[in-house]
Amino acid sequence: MNVRNCKKCGKLFNHIMGMPICPACKDALEKSFQEVKKYIRENRMADIMEVAEACEVEVSQIKQWIREDRLEFTEDSPEAALRELRSDDSFRKILREV
Repeated sequence: MNVRNCKKCGKLFNHIMGMPICPACKDALEKSFQEVKKYIRENRMADIMEVAEACEVEVSQIKQWIREDRLEFTEDSPEAALRELRSDDSFRKILREV
């Protein structure tokens, strides 16, 4: 048994694999992801700062989802500067779920 403190809330939990966050924080993070995804679909030209502010999510968390390939950009996005977060040429700009 691998007991750890949650990286988000500090509570003890049984860590099996993946990010060291408890089930409650993992559920909250997934809920935030779904809110971000919905906002992006409804506001396709929103930049990353606008998305973060509207959804009350840290920019760093949105960038993490991009690195994890959960979000990506389409060609007409205002976020061209984030191309370096991905190493391949298939990077599209407007954030959308893969």
